[in-house]
Amino acid sequence: MRKIALVFLLLLAFISASLGCTEFLLSPEKNNGLVISGRSMEFSYPLNSKVVFFNRGASFSSHMPDGSEAVSWENKYAFAGLNAFDIPIAISDGLNEKGLSLSALWLTGTEYEEVSPDSDPTKVIELFDLRSWILGNFDTLDQLEKLLKV
Repeated sequence: MRKIALVFLLLLAFISASLGCTEFLLSPEKNNGLVISGRSMEFSYPLNSKVVFFNRGASFSSHMPDGSEAVSWENKYAFAGLNAFDIPIAISDGLNEKGLSLSALWLTGTEYEEVSPDSDPTKVIELFDLRSWILGNFDTLDQLEKLLKV
């Protein structure tokens, strides 16, 4: 009994120290051909999520820190997602019609690159727009990776 209590306390200490969301994927080879995706939610503020849908051809635009327009695009692919903070385009989790899925995971202490005012606006996308851009424009991770290496 003492060993079980010790293992439980160690596990509890590890979980509370991590304070980061986790995503897991169960592969089709072990699930009768099904891909099963799940996640934990350690974000401490309610997201007030709603299911949202975006059609092929839906228009989006992102902005520079000063509010001027940056990247804009029209979706190649339709997608569904869960939004956050009652902002329709702030996708926290989503899946497009080609099967590409993603989750925005929280990790305390994460630092993001600053965008300088002289950055090329065609290479700037706001954090809230990133998931919509990925789901609306890519059908595989390889395709996204190739574009990001340019």
